[in-house]
Amino acid sequence: MLSLLAVTPAPTFASCRNSGGSSGSSKFGSQVNGGSVTICASAVAVTPARSATVKTPVKVATRVAAKVIAKVVSKPVAKISFKPKVAFHKIVAPIVVTKPIIKKKIVAKVISKPSTSNKTAAAADFTPAAVNGNVYPSNELSLGQQASFVSSAVQHYRSGTLLGLPTEVRFTPISVSWNFGDGNSGTGGYAPHSFGSAGVHQVQMRVIYAISYRVKGSVAWISEPDSITVADDLLVNVAAGGGQAVAIEAEADSRVLLVGQGCLQNPGSFGCN
Repeated sequence: MLSLLAVTPAPTFASCRNSGGSSGSSKFGSQVNGGSVTICASAVAVTPARSATVKTPVKVATRVAAKVIAKVVSKPVAKISFKPKVAFHKIVAPIVVTKPIIKKKIVAKVISKPSTSNKTAAAADFTPAAVNGNVYPSNELSLGQQASFVSSAVQHYRSGTLLGLPTEVRFTPISVSWNFGDGNSGTGGYAPHSFGSAGVHQVQMRVIYAISYRVKGSVAWISEPDSITVADDLLVNVAAGGGQAVAIEAEADSRVLLVGQGCLQNPGSFGCN
């Protein structure tokens, strides 16, 4: 035999089912999962593109003419000669002497850094407080005795953090219903009721909470479309008659007499008509 189970996936990467809008660069959402609500948040931090000019000195070597030398070659006149001779001079090719000169040159370079984005996400669960159903004067009642059934449900808050930001969740009771276990029911935080049949009755109380939340930076409360139901059961014992000793005051001599049973169980007891 094969069976298919539909399981609600847990929120991941702050992808709650119900969107709660955004505030600045943050987005919010919520999702009810059974008896708790999950609040989701995500934020994107963007670093803009930047550029900077860096100047770097660079050594540049150049060679320039430092000195030009013209070499003259002379031939002297002979000292002993029958004919006079004229001295002559001969200029050979010039010699150019160079030497390197080192200079510093400033080179400007532009360095650019592209823009970047960083996405963060978080989710947190919040659960409403438990509720209690109470009956007054007690859960031991007599047949036909009116009792008061009271719920402890009140508006309350839960707090936590999302992405490092304080987060509040508000639970507000919008409905309280009673099932008295005898075919009758009631509504409201206070419900009077009397039982018409003896025995042990299981009284069921159901409270429906509306949910809203807000994250620091958001002024308005964000409503979650779903609700959470919290329940409590209590047992009430209804007796057919007064099972305890009955005190009867005799008018004649003001004496107090105790009898073992009530008039319903023993009509012939003292004081019963």
